[in-house]
Amino acid sequence: MSFAPEIDSLPEHVINSGFLLFASFHVHKSRVLPTCFKNIMTGLLDRFDIFLSDFTSACGIDDSAADCRQTIVVLRSSRLRLQKFYLMPESAARFTVRLDHIGHDRIMPLLRGYRKIPFQGFPELKSIYALKSPVRPFSEQILSVAFMEYLSGHPGWFIEGDNDALLVYRRGKRIRPADIPGFIGDAVAIGRLLEVKSG
Repeated sequence: MSFAPEIDSLPEHVINSGFLLFASFHVHKSRVLPTCFKNIMTGLLDRFDIFLSDFTSACGIDDSAADCRQTIVVLRSSRLRLQKFYLMPESAARFTVRLDHIGHDRIMPLLRGYRKIPFQGFPELKSIYALKSPVRPFSEQILSVAFMEYLSGHPGWFIEGDNDALLVYRRGKRIRPADIPGFIGDAVAIGRLLEVKSG
C-alpha cells in the first residue's frame, strides 16, 4: 500500500461513482473535491483496488452544517457488478440524531429516486439496517443469504454500491493507524460477498 497525506486528483471511479456520501447540497460544492480527502492509502488486495482515506464533508442542507469526518474505503473490481444501492443502519434511517445528517439520510436519497427495499427472508434485518435503491427490480446478488447473514452479525456499516465500485465506512469514525489492516479486511470481506461468482 502506498500513502500520501493529500491528493491532487481523485481516481475516476471515486469521482464518477455517484455515491451519496460524496454528494453535496452546497451550490459552491457541485462535485466532490480532492481537499475533502486526507491520509490516502492505495493498493491492491485480493483482486480489489483499494482507496482508503479520511473523508470530510458537510452533511447538512445549508452552510451552517457541521463537518462529518470518517475513514472510508472504496473497493473496485471487475467482479463487482452492482446496481446502485445505499445500506445504512436502521437507526439512521428512522431517526437522525444530528440534524446535519437529515440531508444525507433522507432528503438526498429521496431526491435521487432511492426507495426502500425489503429484506426477503430476513425480516429481523429491518430492525438493524435499511436498504435503498433507485433500481427496480432489485438485484438478488445483494440480497444473497451470505450477505444477509453477514449483516445480521455486523451492525453499524454504511455501504454504497455502484457498478464496479463499493464504498464502506462507519459514519463519524476515523480509524486509527493500528486498526487500518482490520478495517480494510472488513471492507474486502464485504466486497467478496458481493462479487459475481463465476461458473
